Amino acid sequence: SIGQDYQSFLNSRPRAFENDAIDLMIDLCEKFQTKTHIVHLSSSDALEKIKYAKEKALPFTVETCPHYLLLDSEKIPQGSTQFKCCPPIRENENRLKLWQGVKENIIDFIVSDLSPCTLDLKHMDEGDFEKAWGGIASLQFTLPLIWTEAQKRSISLIQVVEKMSSQIAQFLGLEGQKGQITKGNDADLVIWDPKEQYQITKDKIFYKNKITPYEGDKVYGKVLKTFLRGEMVFDQGNFYGPIGKCILKQQ
Repeated sequence: SIGQDYQSFLNSRPRAFENDAIDLMIDLCEKFQTKTHIVHLSSSDALEKIKYAKEKALPFTVETCPHYLLLDSEKIPQGSTQFKCCPPIRENENRLKLWQGVKENIIDFIVSDLSPCTLDLKHMDEGDFEKAWGGIASLQFTLPLIWTEAQKRSISLIQVVEKMSSQIAQFLGLEGQKGQITKGNDADLVIWDPKEQYQITKDKIFYKNKITPYEGDKVYGKVLKTFLRGEMVFDQGNFYGPIGKCILKQQ
């Protein structure tokens, strides 16, 4: 039984499972030359084979998530199910290698991969990793979290924007509409202070379920205002809208 022991949960999902699956997908991609995308990469072991796919110019792309770049398994307390996600958060040495994969452009995108849930589904009272819902809501904090760590590794803001916006828009066939500040594109803009530092606390969480494994972390980059297609939807803690619409690939 896994119970409250995070290491047991981690052992139940070894890197080898992920590595083998990625190896298979790269082999099939090379054989059939069809577009292939790997979601939420967590195993740094796979980077060597992914690099091979890039060098072969295969139509192969990869994304990872903030929690695999920010958290490490050695620091997860027993029964702290707010850290549960699948694939699991792995060791610190694995995390550092994933950052190198980002820096070398082996990893194409950084995405939030939300999988949010209500507090009861996390079973925090029991602290049972087997029962708890797997997912980390981080959309609100992704930009400051990644920016805070990127600066330590001499990764520029331009590179962060590419990984989190422009390259994703291009991948989705939305270039000319999303992902760049340029004439003719939607005016999707974030006004923020990249130098302001603040601590992540429950009272700063805007989303419904006030739970995050990043509670207590100090980050750089405070979002002040957000504009969607030119209309302000967020201003200093106040929300306006919703004014969303279905986004389809341009033909």
